Amino acid sequence: QRASVMVGLERVTRKQREASDRIRSDTLALQDLQSASSPDQTKIDELGNQLTWETRIFEDRRRVVKFVCEVPTGVVADLVSRR
Repeated sequence: QRASVMVGLERVTRKQREASDRIRSDTLALQDLQSASSPDQTKIDELGNQLTWETRIFEDRRRVVKFVCEVPTGVVADLVSRR
């Protein structure tokens, strides 16, 4: 079971790295659009909204992973302290 959990955490970590790269890339693209000589506001708005959602999902996953990693540690600590 532990191996399955570790594989799952590795997969989530890999997806978080990919999401981080995508957010970085989209941020640079948004900055380029905003600094263009004639900015396309529609594209700026669309990419800005996409970036907001990508960031929100990234942060939500980060919090979940932190929780998932902390809970087993707390359970083990409780079991050890009861001995």
